[in-house]
Amino acid sequence: GATKACLGCLAVSLCLECSAHFAFSIFNSAFFMYTTYATDAVILGREAQGEADVRLELFTRDFGIIRAKAVGARAEESKLRYSLQTLHTSKVALVSGKRGWRLTGAECTHPLVEMTPRVLARIARIARLLRVVVPPEESHEDLFDFYVQSVSRIDSDVGELAAVAFILVSLGYLAPGAH
Repeated sequence: GATKACLGCLAVSLCLECSAHFAFSIFNSAFFMYTTYATDAVILGREAQGEADVRLELFTRDFGIIRAKAVGARAEESKLRYSLQTLHTSKVALVSGKRGWRLTGAECTHPLVEMTPRVLARIARIARLLRVVVPPEESHEDLFDFYVQSVSRIDSDVGELAAVAFILVSLGYLAPGAH
């Protein structure tokens, strides 16, 4: 038999006459295609993994709170590096695989620049609340839209308390009108 690589195979040298291997190549290419999802996300948290990878906790518009791995995102030459800063809002591309979510692309849409440390602390407290009370992988589009629209306007204690009340009412922790 010939010793050339079969199409769609990672093996270097296999027999082209082997029908079992050919069937595996067709199966492999037909069923292991993943769908890429594009959505807006707030980066709630990040944790270094390995030499250049990062594990992210994202609050997405379409999927709620998810954890995703961004391979190579901490490398100096990574294009993802600056789009994945904590508390920033980005347009992200995600793939759901058998080992969880993977982030394959990101573009920062709302960087938190020119904010005082006091405002950033308020935003961080609200983000921490979201991490605790929003159920994982459950879409809350209205809550996401509220967060993105109000994050730049939370410049007082009253604004922060109003945001907390809205989050708790939206998720059913408080009755409407109880705040």
